[in-house]
Amino acid sequence: MFLILISACELTPEQLCAGRGPVSLELGPRDTEDFEAFSEGDAAELMEPPQGGLGLAWRGRSLGLVGNDLVDLEMETEIDGDVVGDFVAEDWLIYCQDDGASLIWGTATPVDEELFPDSGVLDGVEAILRVRATDVEGDVAEAEVGVVIEVRD
Repeated sequence: MFLILISACELTPEQLCAGRGPVSLELGPRDTEDFEAFSEGDAAELMEPPQGGLGLAWRGRSLGLVGNDLVDLEMETEIDGDVVGDFVAEDWLIYCQDDGASLIWGTATPVDEELFPDSGVLDGVEAILRVRATDVEGDVAEAEVGVVIEVRD
């Protein structure tokens, strides 16, 4: 009887994509074939995002948010205890996967280029990425991870 109750509580990928179940968000590098979450101290690439300026590239993996729909993303970057960039991206599409997780990509937490006109000084600097995703039903998932900035040529 106990085993039947456990299997009845497991959610299907369709239920997860519909926003059922516990909510979570992980951040990982944007340039891996399959999603891999950042570990503390992993490298995050400094890039020029589409909205301009500088940003630390990432993609996200969420559970419990409504997939194949829009989310609002609140993003910030902290260096040495100071927020050095923040940005709100409204109506960002997240894509539900076969396993029920949703992926967020094409994003970067901002870094104010006025604070760092020579972006090369950021190479090897420790930073904290913070992201808050809110889905169409108002459910919120948050992630925070410490990374090391990587400036590529």
